[in-house]
Amino acid sequence: RYLRHPQYTGIFLFTVGWILHWPSLITLMLWPILIAAYVWLAKREEKEAIDEFGNAYIEYANRTKRFITFVI
Repeated sequence: RYLRHPQYTGIFLFTVGWILHWPSLITLMLWPILIAAYVWLAKREEKEAIDEFGNAYIEYANRTKRFITFVI
């Protein structure tokens, strides 16, 4: 109801906590790549949902945010 991809949001928050707890050059370099990969995956899944559910999914997507309720 509030987010289209709550699992990905959880992964984002988990990885932010991981970076804050164990900051390293590798994690700081890989984090943007991980986020970009999940954003790409979410968009791909949404295209598949549009193909399967059509306007019903588009209306749902217009009502709910993708990852964070007050941002995107």
